[in-house]
Amino acid sequence: SQQTPQGHIIEVSAICRPGAAMTDYIPDGSFRIVTSDRIAVTFVLPSFAGGGAERVVLALARQLDRGRFTPRLIVLHGTGPLACLVPPDITVTDLGTPRLRHAWQRLGRALRDVPGGVVLPTISHANLAVLMQRRRLPVGTRIIVRES
Repeated sequence: SQQTPQGHIIEVSAICRPGAAMTDYIPDGSFRIVTSDRIAVTFVLPSFAGGGAERVVLALARQLDRGRFTPRLIVLHGTGPLACLVPPDITVTDLGTPRLRHAWQRLGRALRDVPGGVVLPTISHANLAVLMQRRRLPVGTRIIVRES
């Protein structure tokens, strides 16, 4: 938090969800609303196993411009040799089960908590699951289906 010359306390957040508002102090004593224009991109993976699809998604997540995008990962089972390739600034939601049929409700809850933007599943069964639960996504969220 910061204190203005008039003694007002302002909460300052370094990370702001895309579209979320926060206040910004203007030296004349007024405030304005500032919104984050970064787009949330949520990737959905089955695991961090050594497959090519997982490598492509992790490479894409690493290379996204952090000034324009906020990458996130939803993974069914968060273990595997590629887990060490996830950058520390990416939020990972591990659903804790290797099978999609056992993670159905957890996936629905994780999708409900997605901050909007874009959801990008990458394997056929993940594509189908995300499309079937699209009503849980925030209004305006885009789904980009990628088959690998």
